Formats: sequence, C-alpha cells, structure tokens
Amino acid sequence: WRAPASTLTYSCEGNGCEAVVSGVRFDRDMSEVTGCDSDVRTLVFPKQVREVDGDAFRCARRLRAVAMNEGLAVLWGCGDCVFAGDIARVRLPSTLRVLGCSVFCWCENLRELGLPEGLERIGAYCFAESGLEGVRVPDSVVEIGDYAFDRCMDLASVTIGRDSRLQRIGVSAFHYTDVSEFVA
Repeated sequence: WRAPASTLTYSCEGNGCEAVVSGVRFDRDMSEVTGCDSDVRTLVFPKQVREVDGDAFRCARRLRAVAMNEGLAVLWGCGDCVFAGDIARVRLPSTLRVLGCSVFCWCENLRELGLPEGLERIGAYCFAESGLEGVRVPDSVVEIGDYAFDRCMDLASVTIGRDSRLQRIGVSAFHYTDVSEFVA
C-alpha cells in the first residue's frame, strides 16, 4: 500500500511531529498509528507500522474494514475500545503477538476473525460485546484475559487445539455467551 504523494503531509507541533495519510495519523517515521479522522471507512496499514496506540481509532465510527501489515506485533488497548463501531472485516498479520484490552469490543458486525498462530495474549475485554460466532484459539496463546469474550451473545463455538500452550483463562472470559463446550 502506497499513498499518493498528494495525500501525505507532515506537521510538527510542540515536541512531536506526525505524518497524515488519507486521514490516518502516524508518528514521524510512520511506525505507530496514533489516530484517524471520523470518516475513514477502510484502512490498510503501511508496512512499517509496528504498533497501534489504544486510542488511535476512538472516533472512527464508520470504519468497516482493516488490513494490518506483516510486522505489526502489538495492538494496544486501554479503557475505550480501539475499533468500536461498524467494523466487519479484519485481517490480522502473522507477526501479531499481543491483542491488548478492549481492542475489538463493541464490534457487533465482526462475525468472524482468524487469530494468527504466534499470537500469545488476548487482553481483557478484547472482544467483549462483539458479534463473533466462533473462535479458534491458536496453540501459541498462553493467556486469555478477564472478560475477553464477555457478552458475545452469538459466540457458540470455541476451539482450543490439543497442542495448546494456554495457561490461563481469565475471570468470566466467556461470560454471557452461547458457548456450551470447548472443542479440542
């Protein structure tokens, strides 16, 4: 993905500089997504992005699809949901190791999502109140955080592999779901 030169701008205020590409804000070297405009609907991360700030998409309520780059290792989350809104399609990279807290909470249109092998942690409230219908937990996951899938009312199937490294399932991780059994 390459933005046309006409849509790339740099600005410096105070102690920081940022790049803006088609309504998405990055730090100066474009290795971290720091925010976006509210009317962004589709987002493809540039190859150099390694980290996403927890508040980067707070206002992007019209965001429908996200394709994340290989190389991205951490999606931070804290407090508010990172991708709350109309998001329905997400492509996660194989390099992703951490899904922080509240990353996809309240994403009611998100019905399916492939979690990459290599993912190690699913944070608290990561998918709370999302529309997920089923999930396969990669063998590499060692922790599912508290309330990670809380109130996923359509979640009926959870598959955990026989070679799973899972050590901890947090408090009420599958609270208020339709999960009746875990399949190995």
